[in-house]
Amino acid sequence: MTILRLIGALYLLSGVWCLLAPKLASGYLGYGALSPAAQAEFFTVYGGLQTGLGVAMLWCSLIQPARAGALLFATLFSAILALSRLISILNANTPNEHTLLLALELSIAAALIYSCYRDPDLSFYSKSGVSGRAAKQ
Repeated sequence: MTILRLIGALYLLSGVWCLLAPKLASGYLGYGALSPAAQAEFFTVYGGLQTGLGVAMLWCSLIQPARAGALLFATLFSAILALSRLISILNANTPNEHTLLLALELSIAAALIYSCYRDPDLSFYSKSGVSGRAAKQ
């Protein structure tokens, strides 16, 4: 599934960047000097979590039975991420980089939502009134 591969690659690249250059990545996000504990947390959450999500999306895109679940998971995760970013921007005076990240995250969420809508295993609507695999039978 192309969309999972594309979004998975973006998460993987972002995660690897945070793992390999955490000071540069955290500086781009507006973090000042980080304590050792904060550096470890940034490395783990931004680096490890994003890398893990990217690998999972890429891997699941290659396994037919896992694709629909991975697409739904990626959609929910990415939509909630974008919503959280929007709320944080509205509640705080954030740098312009955060607005750019919001645009990217909204684009990712929209593409994934559209893919869910188009996926016959995830479609909540069909002419027969039955959705998913049951509609195919």
